[in-house]
Amino acid sequence: MVHITKEEIERILAKEINHDSNNLNNPFEVHVAHTSQELREGKRVIVDAFMDYAMFEWLLEDIKDPSHRRSSVSLFAGFIQRLCCFSGIVLVAKDKTTGKVVGCAHVNHKNRPVSFPRRIWNMVALGVYLGYHLLFGAIGFPWFFFKAPMKKYSRRGIACKALDIEHDKVLDSSKEHLHLIQIAADPNNGQQSKGVGGSLLNAVHAIQRAYGLPTYLETDTERHRKYYERHGFKVEIEYDVDAGDGDVFKPNFGMVRWV
Repeated sequence: MVHITKEEIERILAKEINHDSNNLNNPFEVHVAHTSQELREGKRVIVDAFMDYAMFEWLLEDIKDPSHRRSSVSLFAGFIQRLCCFSGIVLVAKDKTTGKVVGCAHVNHKNRPVSFPRRIWNMVALGVYLGYHLLFGAIGFPWFFFKAPMKKYSRRGIACKALDIEHDKVLDSSKEHLHLIQIAADPNNGQQSKGVGGSLLNAVHAIQRAYGLPTYLETDTERHRKYYERHGFKVEIEYDVDAGDGDVFKPNFGMVRWV
């Protein structure tokens, strides 16, 4: 079992990613998100980038109101961020000149050793977050109870479960590894295709090397598949996602960067 600490990750990033000799021509620095402001800015980047993500468009096709659609994406991104705060890492890329957060990555440490009390606490905290935002926050009380058909929420849950099933086919459910759930560069300030994603991936690779853990991710476009292949990932499974109502999203790629 590998015990990853945020302090140790900062030392790894300082030595391998952010050190002057390794970072002369890179306008970005990558750190573990520590403050609530960094977490908020990282989440905003993820939400802005994923609003046009094909998988979300498919899952949220019944939500026509743009504000409700954004709230749903925000709810999901916030849940994943909380999960990674408890059992993984939230990385942010900052512009060296402005100090602004221009990229974010949510990395979960799957099957890490966690004490039983800590596991219960994490589950309760995630449940409180999800319940609060479903009822009063991201989606809003009236929308959730009176406008959103429950079968649509069930459909989205089935689709997410399908992703987990395919994930487990590639990496045994008991095998410890990193799961790169979300990674994005800020689409609002011309930061995409500027090296933000590469800086975040290099940081994930440095963590992977230090702890000897494989890294898994999912993607659903040929362009992104080729991008991740250039960063050492290999397609291990290609599959369709069935939402349980006959509606199928395809293709999806499960990719691994082995140690």
